Amino acid sequence: MSPQLIDKYIVIGCAFGEKTVSVRVGHISSISTGSRGFFYGDSGGIPGFSGGGAFCSRNGFLMGIARGNEYDGNETHLYGNVLEMISAPLILNNIEVFGHQPFSV
Repeated sequence: MSPQLIDKYIVIGCAFGEKTVSVRVGHISSISTGSRGFFYGDSGGIPGFSGGGAFCSRNGFLMGIARGNEYDGNETHLYGNVLEMISAPLILNNIEVFGHQPFSV
């Protein structure tokens, strides 16, 4: 499912490396128009949510995967109150292109 502006989503992760699951809820606030396939939500990110699924609250479909914030080798630079996500269609398209080999965005 491709994300649309103001879609409500639920993102799941293990906040701060805990072993219990945490959730955050937000709305899609921006969608990149380039080939990057990123979209952004207003829930903000928490360390430990990187790689967690972002699901549409209406139907439970996977919209994308939470992307980690920037890391310079010393500390994580947070984006503030924005969560950056990679769209599920982009991920699926790249799996086909790269013949099921790992890829990076």
